[in-house]
Amino acid sequence: FEELDFYVTGHSLGGAQATLAGLFLKRHQRIEASNVHIVTFGSPRVFNEDAAKNYQSVLGDDTVRVHQPGDI
Repeated sequence: FEELDFYVTGHSLGGAQATLAGLFLKRHQRIEASNVHIVTFGSPRVFNEDAAKNYQSVLGDDTVRVHQPGDI
């Protein structure tokens, strides 16, 4: 898998699922974090504060979250 890039994306609930899928790919499939990229649109909050810190340390630099002011 070293030569493959994984782009996981979704909107709304699909964005939340993309966030979880990206973390799953990194944690359970042993894929280099630089090969996993997450892009979400209007995704709701997925993690509590502690889990969000963990996610940020694993995939924070490879995540783009697009949202409007006022989105949850």
